This record gives sequence, C-alpha cells and structure tokens, in this order.
Amino acid sequence: MRTDVRIERLVLDGLELSRRERDALGPAIARELRRLASEPAGRADPRHRGPGSAVDGIAREVAAAVHQATAVHRATAVHRQAAGPAARRGHR
Repeated sequence: MRTDVRIERLVLDGLELSRRERDALGPAIARELRRLASEPAGRADPRHRGPGSAVDGIAREVAAAVHQATAVHRATAVHRQAAGPAARRGHR
C-alpha cells in the first residue's frame, strides 16, 4: 500500500515564528514524517524525543498528528477490505 500525503497549507494558531522559523518548518515536518513512516508500528510517542529547537518541537507535534491520522485511515481501509464487498456497499 502506498500513501501520499501532500500538505499545501498548514495553519497553526497562537504561534509567533520568525520568517526563518516559518521557512524551516515545512522541511522539518517532512523530515519527521519520513522518520515516523520508517519506524516500526507501536513505537513510543514520537513527541518525546528530547530537546531541540522550537521548530523541531512543532514539527514533531504536527508530524505525530498527521501520522496518527493516516494510521487510523489505513486501519479503516484495511478493515473495510477484509470485511468484503457486502460491508463496503454502505460506505460510499
């Protein structure tokens, strides 16, 4: 199974970041998502990896939320696939 995640716009209310921090945030989130995707399922909470910059901390939080949401989506898709065509008829 292949999952593509494309984030075109990210809104984080209540954060004041410098231009440099805002520019660094997108690539930091992408790095965290790649790291999370490469780890085995069931690892410890990725948000507790230790100190880092404010951007690193925000990137860990955002990546963890996206990773968790995509994991739920994958689990639902696998469940529907296993249930067969009769179960899928009601889910359009």
